[in-house]
Amino acid sequence: MSKLSHNAVWNLLGSVLPMAAGLIAIPLLIHTLGTERFGLLTLVWSILGYFSLFDMGIGRATTKYVALYWSRQRLLSTSRLVRAALLMLFVFGSIAALLLMASAGIITRTVHLSASLSREEFYASLMIMAATLPLVMLTAGLRGTLEGQSRFRLLNVIKIPASLTSFVVPLLLLPFTHRVDQITLALAATRLLVLLAHAWVVRSVLWAAPWRWRRADRMLLRRLMHYGGWVFVATGVGTLMSMGYLDRLAIGWLRAVADLAYYATPMEIILRLLIIPGAIASAMFPYLAAAGQNVDTLRTTCARSLTYIGILCFPFVILALSLGRDALGVWIGPAFAGQSAVVLDLLMLGVFFNALAHVPYTLLQATGHPRPTALRHVWELPFYVPVMLALVYYYGVNGAAFAWMAWAIIDMVLLFWLARREMGYAILASGGSARPLLELAGFAIMAAVLAHLPLPLRISGAGLLLAGFVIYVWKVHLSEVERGKIRTMYRTRQIL
Repeated sequence: MSKLSHNAVWNLLGSVLPMAAGLIAIPLLIHTLGTERFGLLTLVWSILGYFSLFDMGIGRATTKYVALYWSRQRLLSTSRLVRAALLMLFVFGSIAALLLMASAGIITRTVHLSASLSREEFYASLMIMAATLPLVMLTAGLRGTLEGQSRFRLLNVIKIPASLTSFVVPLLLLPFTHRVDQITLALAATRLLVLLAHAWVVRSVLWAAPWRWRRADRMLLRRLMHYGGWVFVATGVGTLMSMGYLDRLAIGWLRAVADLAYYATPMEIILRLLIIPGAIASAMFPYLAAAGQNVDTLRTTCARSLTYIGILCFPFVILALSLGRDALGVWIGPAFAGQSAVVLDLLMLGVFFNALAHVPYTLLQATGHPRPTALRHVWELPFYVPVMLALVYYYGVNGAAFAWMAWAIIDMVLLFWLARREMGYAILASGGSARPLLELAGFAIMAAVLAHLPLPLRISGAGLLLAGFVIYVWKVHLSEVERGKIRTMYRTRQIL
């Protein structure tokens, strides 16, 4: 197994294991805390997640320049860079904490709460999370250092238990308290432990250079800020839409906190599917960067990446459209499934298109065109917000899910167009993407029809559709070389 594949496997484990824990823990939290308290807890998580973006892209910039210096064995430069980044992250984290503290009262008064929940409890939760923001920022810088050193195994050894605490800690506290602010305080304590764990494993880098400020450190700060600026625009504005944070705030504002659970639960689970295109995009990035202006190599890499993303992600679309309501009913309960089934279907379609959008996005980044990937969100936001608010106001969580799906489709089309404009040619050959999308649409329509049949027919029909999809992929989208490799792997396993 190559080093790239090895790192990708560890990254997948770092995402899949917490997701599996969430599948077990979320129903228990909903049934024990209630939909409103759980919705309030997800809202606190969402606000913390968004304010964490105030690192101004320094975390990603740290990864880039640590990788550059570390590959050239410049330990002292790496140490000064990391410490400069941590200084900036602490400043930005403190500013973000003050902003959240200042706006906590407004947020608390805006959200609709029932009589069973006190505004003081929500306000205290926000203040606790605000105090943890500097810790979260510093952790991002240390994590970027490990990524730049390609120490992905060690990074995920820390990340996996750290992610599990988001679910395990609330479960452990359920026998003692159901108050969201007390659960939030315990989660804040785990953030401190995670920071200390990261600091311990990179201690050799932190202490390599003398602890004194030099003029060269100012250049490092400017370099970090220049690179991180566009990253911040892309992630800061984009995360509002791509992670559904804006939608959840709108639901809490225009509808009710209890409705958040019906939207946030399928959203949190379905978004985990993006670990697949994320892993593929991370693998294709160096190939695209090394290809330069070799059009054939760029097109081939992008075409194969789109194929692999479609092959791995589309079976989940078939399962969600045909059996999604039943799965939700077994997992959480029939009443909950009745409120979230349409949300699940719409969000799954949106996530599939968002997964495909990883390819043009990665192409633009790898070939030195990060600016349009950031500015596209600035163009989209003024149109997305009023449409999404209107749909949430009139149609509730279903309206929010439809707005998110529509944004994902438009964003994918826009990224392909931007890639063509910046590169000077289409990523795929003429007509190369229309036919596969139409063929996949046929599978999706059949899966949606299955949802209205009796359960035995739905299960058998979904199995036949998946089998048909495998045959379709084998005959149409895999090359003879790829089919040969799969046959060889199968024979090798038979021998073992």
